[in-house]
Amino acid sequence: QYARAQAMANDLDGARKSLARTLELEPNHPGARLALIEVEARAGRTQKALDSARDFQKAFPQAAEGYLIEGDVQMSAKNFPAATAAYRRALALSKAPQAAIKVYQSLLAGGQRAEADQFSALWMKDHPKDVAFRIQVAERMTAAGDFEGAKRAYLPVLELQPDNAAALNNLAWACH
Repeated sequence: QYARAQAMANDLDGARKSLARTLELEPNHPGARLALIEVEARAGRTQKALDSARDFQKAFPQAAEGYLIEGDVQMSAKNFPAATAAYRRALALSKAPQAAIKVYQSLLAGGQRAEADQFSALWMKDHPKDVAFRIQVAERMTAAGDFEGAKRAYLPVLELQPDNAAALNNLAWACH
């Protein structure tokens, strides 16, 4: 918790030292290892963060978090193909909506709109109740000025969650 507070206060060196102390006591503490990777990435030590993410993946081969954080580091470095690959490995391990959203976002960031659209269509077909993913698609359409597409994307969200105030507001905005 102290390291998290330090990182939030932008004391990255202090956070790194606190996390290193934690890892001295408990070398395989997954939370501390992931937090240290985040601190390294925020401090601009991209290669150190990537090396640590890969070490985490070796230590916890069935944990999607190691691939998610690798993808995040690659995204911040604007290495979109590597980010997409890492997020796809996370998705293969967990099938978590968070990983699917990150695959979609990395494809878009890398300029692969057709592949992103194909991925989103398949994901929504296979996961029709994934509201978080549908909202991401609708928000992307709104940002791109595709208000008809955004309306079509928000309607299934409201079928699943009729009281979703954000979706109602965004649908109204897209209709306007």
